[in-house]
Amino acid sequence: MGRAGAAAAAAHAASPSPASSWDAPKDAPAPVPTPEPVPLKAQPAAAAPAPAARALGRTEALGLAILFAFASQYVKGRKKNADLAAAYARALAPVLARHFALVGPSTAPAGAPRPPLLVRDSANEYHLWASGRRGVSVGCLCAFRLIPRQDALSLVWALFSAEPDAVDVSIPLPEGLPPVALAAGRQSAVDAARDADPALDALAKPLPTPRGKWPAPLVAAGDSEAAFGDIVARGPIGRALVTAGPRLRCLRLVSDGALKAQRKLMVTIDLPSVPDPAGLEAAACLVDAAVATVDALAAHAMTP
Repeated sequence: MGRAGAAAAAAHAASPSPASSWDAPKDAPAPVPTPEPVPLKAQPAAAAPAPAARALGRTEALGLAILFAFASQYVKGRKKNADLAAAYARALAPVLARHFALVGPSTAPAGAPRPPLLVRDSANEYHLWASGRRGVSVGCLCAFRLIPRQDALSLVWALFSAEPDAVDVSIPLPEGLPPVALAAGRQSAVDAARDADPALDALAKPLPTPRGKWPAPLVAAGDSEAAFGDIVARGPIGRALVTAGPRLRCLRLVSDGALKAQRKLMVTIDLPSVPDPAGLEAAACLVDAAVATVDALAAHAMTP
């Protein structure tokens, strides 16, 4: 066969046969192919947390632990200071009652509950007020300045500063006194008092203390050695310091100042960390001596 015969045979093979054209109608829908099942892929395992995320979790846990420690210390320290201030106030209240008509904020009406003896100024500062005495125009203020046990950082710092709880007993001086500026106590406390009071710093100079009577750490400063001897050294405070001297932190007496509030006698007394009878008796002795000193100054002021 030639080329013409081969082409004819290929065309015949490509054309549909009569049987296949008859079996499949022209308007029949095309068969829908069945999709082959897709095999499920294995889920990838959870990725391990990054090191930064783990560090962040530890930092948050550490922060919560520190916050809880500070909060618990605040609650415990505040309660401890409240209990100590109440114990100190109960010990000094009878001493103040011997000299003043009213101890505490005020009297309560009949049938009403008695007001609290102390007034809380902060978590580590409490005030006890006494009034009603001739020669004392305003009254006596006892300010308890306790170690800030409610603050963990301040508590650690207080352990290194070695300053215990203290009370500031302030009594206004009568008018009509000559200018006097005196200070006695520990050297650091006297220096701090001079820095805080310009009048005392301008007038005070180092003065000798009674030898063999006062404890060695106590020093004195003032504008007049004679006034210091009459008011402090040979007065009620000087006699009290013979036995209660270790409890005295600072005594400051200024009768002339720019403000009336600066003209007062203030005695800072160290208080025992545990209210023991010996330490509280020494504090009571100094309070008695301070009131007696103001009485003597008032008598001097009223002398014509």
